[in-house]
Amino acid sequence: MSNERELESVHQRDEILHETMALTTNVVQSLEQQQKLAFDTQENLHNQNFLL
Repeated sequence: MSNERELESVHQRDEILHETMALTTNVVQSLEQQQKLAFDTQENLHNQNFLL
């Protein structure tokens, strides 16, 4: 019975770790997209200032 509970706990832990990895990956991708958007916006503003 103890072994069965331990295996269940390990399985739950693994599921949580996999979910955490997936969420972390999504957060990193989102931050990378935001950073690219910020750089693109900065470049666009810089180019607009040249036109003024």
